[in-house]
Amino acid sequence: MGPASRWLLRALLLVLLVDSAGCAWLRHRREGHGARAEIAMVNTTEAERRAAQAEADAGLAAAAATPLVAAAPDAARGLSDADVASARKLASDFHEMHARFAGRGLPDPAAMNAYNAFLCPALSAALADARTRQAAFIAAHPGDKPPLVEGDLFTSLFEGADSAQALNVVSDGDGARVTVALARGVGPAATRWRDDLILGRDQGIWCVADVAYGGTWPFANKGRLGDALKAAF
Repeated sequence: MGPASRWLLRALLLVLLVDSAGCAWLRHRREGHGARAEIAMVNTTEAERRAAQAEADAGLAAAAATPLVAAAPDAARGLSDADVASARKLASDFHEMHARFAGRGLPDPAAMNAYNAFLCPALSAALADARTRQAAFIAAHPGDKPPLVEGDLFTSLFEGADSAQALNVVSDGDGARVTVALARGVGPAATRWRDDLILGRDQGIWCVADVAYGGTWPFANKGRLGDALKAAF
């Protein structure tokens, strides 16, 4: 086997290793949108993935113990079992990816390479517009702290969640709504809440169209992410 053949074999083995390491969001990006994933910033080892899953299972035990509310016939209309399963998986994979960026305000262009695997085009465009307005604010007010420069925009908690579990999936107009149990910390001192991911479809594939915040504490994000982006500037 010549040097070129050995190099190609090593490259193929590396691709297979990454694909089998639990990076479900990477597969969603490749299979759903046919685009290359930028994995350098969000790669994780199998040991880290297992540790994070164990923490999520422990931290969300109380929330998961709450019985799921069965969707009313009208709410479930139009969603097949496959729709529900794929919507729930998208929500789980999205939060797995997002945990690596939580609390950093607007995702920068490099981070958007990961987010765009999950976001509907309209929400991606809204985030891009918010970044443009943020840059204009910084140029016009160099001594002031700009809006949306820090804090988690995709969950209710400023610091973001470190564990998430997708629960109910119901029909929401032409899309779906996935309730996600979220937590930061473990044990009695943990902060626990539920947000909803509003899903649409991009070329027939589920994507995140908006976030409906569910936190009830005084300084929680309120309303929806899309409205917050518009009102920030």
